[in-house]
Amino acid sequence: MLNFTVDKELCNSCGLCAKDCPARVISMEEGGIPFIPAQKEAGCYRCQHCLAICPTAAVSIMGVKPSECVSLKGNYPEADKVEILIRGRRSVRRYRDENLPAELIARLVEVASQAPSGMNARPVVFTLVDDKEVLFKIKSELYSGLAKLAADGRLPPGLEFFGDFARVWRERGQDVIFRGAPHFIVASAPVGALV
Repeated sequence: MLNFTVDKELCNSCGLCAKDCPARVISMEEGGIPFIPAQKEAGCYRCQHCLAICPTAAVSIMGVKPSECVSLKGNYPEADKVEILIRGRRSVRRYRDENLPAELIARLVEVASQAPSGMNARPVVFTLVDDKEVLFKIKSELYSGLAKLAADGRLPPGLEFFGDFARVWRERGQDVIFRGAPHFIVASAPVGALV
């Protein structure tokens, strides 16, 4: 349920929410108050852009109220610190052999799901393996499958080295692909989606 509501005392009838709606589902009443016609609700992307762009904090949607949101003004990180983080960040290749707390994983996935996408459609689906024992079983199956493909000469041209990964796993227990990560996440989207 969208639960699109407008505080009529705060709304200044600027129409920005309607003009900037990526799905074009917001209309303006004669009195200048925005609304979403029932027949257009299914077309809403649920991106909450209307809430974010409202200059008077009059719009609420999906149970999210402007008063419960953190203002971006004054909360941006310093540009120099962002640059240092970007330049200094490297891929993690050593992990602790333990599960992360479920609450932390849920928060990270929720934050990632808020990343901008084409037209704010947010079509990305996250598939998460959040238990190291389950991931170990998946790894074992993967390496076994790679070993079989390599033995049958069926690895795609240029990817024959994956057979070596399977051999190293079998002979030394060395995990070259996952590198011992306790969790695994796949981000996927439909073919042709704007991400």
